[in-house]
Amino acid sequence: MPKNNREWWQDKLTRNVERDRDKDEQLDKLGWVAVHIWEHENPIQAADVVEKLWRDRRKPAPRRAAMIPRPPVL
Repeated sequence: MPKNNREWWQDKLTRNVERDRDKDEQLDKLGWVAVHIWEHENPIQAADVVEKLWRDRRKPAPRRAAMIPRPPVL
């Protein structure tokens, strides 16, 4: 946190976090996955995270057994 104008920076960062959470929730409701990658992160590791998320989402959903109704008990 910068030493100068500390209160302003704290308020700004708090608002940014709240905004990001709100946007992530909106994207989630639309079926998107928000991925936050920061400029100081290792690009290879960041790419690995994105690839894993992509592969996990591409996996076919497991098939469900057909639901056969039971006959009524008499």
